[in-house]
Amino acid sequence: MVLQTNFPLDLSMDLFTPENLFGEFYPTVLNLLVEHSPFPGGQGNLFSRTAKLRAARIHLQETVFFAQVAFRELNPQKSVEVCAGIGIPSITLKKLFNVDSICVDRDSRKTAIGKVISEKIGIELIWEEKDLFLFLRQNAPYLKGATLLATAAYCHDKKKGKPKGSGEKDLVYFAKNHQMDLALFPYRTRDIISRGFSSEKQRVDEYQKILTEAGYQVKIHSTRSIFQGQNAPDWFFVNFLTAKSPNSEAKN
Repeated sequence: MVLQTNFPLDLSMDLFTPENLFGEFYPTVLNLLVEHSPFPGGQGNLFSRTAKLRAARIHLQETVFFAQVAFRELNPQKSVEVCAGIGIPSITLKKLFNVDSICVDRDSRKTAIGKVISEKIGIELIWEEKDLFLFLRQNAPYLKGATLLATAAYCHDKKKGKPKGSGEKDLVYFAKNHQMDLALFPYRTRDIISRGFSSEKQRVDEYQKILTEAGYQVKIHSTRSIFQGQNAPDWFFVNFLTAKSPNSEAKN
């Protein structure tokens, strides 16, 4: 079953902004993302602080929104976030809804920032600094009933010799094969500039088809609803999906 939300998204709950979520610590969190950008291109001196600040604000807006939509649609009791980086979606789920989360990422620099942010706002998450596919293979039996969060998962299964970026689809198949609910926010590419089309939308449409054929209830959402009035071009907005497995009700 495929459902597409109307734009702008008519949420049946009040949305927390990053400022609401982090309260007095918001400036600190924002500064941590500026100084330790989750984006590879933002980690050097190529961009100005102003540009990094804007990127950090956008990242927080998108990931805090993504987590709240995932909770509304999937009602997770526990989650595992892969390519978690700083782990803003998991931090959001724990702070607002007390969802126990595991954050998996090989980059100890990013997870260290996530741990600092978690400590400042008084929450605890489980952090696993290892290859995400190794983690999933080793822990698949213990992840039963968990919701899989794939947040900008630009990755690949090294053990199987897969090309870079292919891991996102592999995560969709992992969720399907293990009957896990899935919330997926696609990683961005630069196709829109060089080729004139959105690779993100194309990939999300493909994942929607895979999951729908497996009996999942899939919904497509857009970041358009949180960036209204900013006169951004269409390519700026990202579609992401939530997918409820056929046996989701039995798990809950």
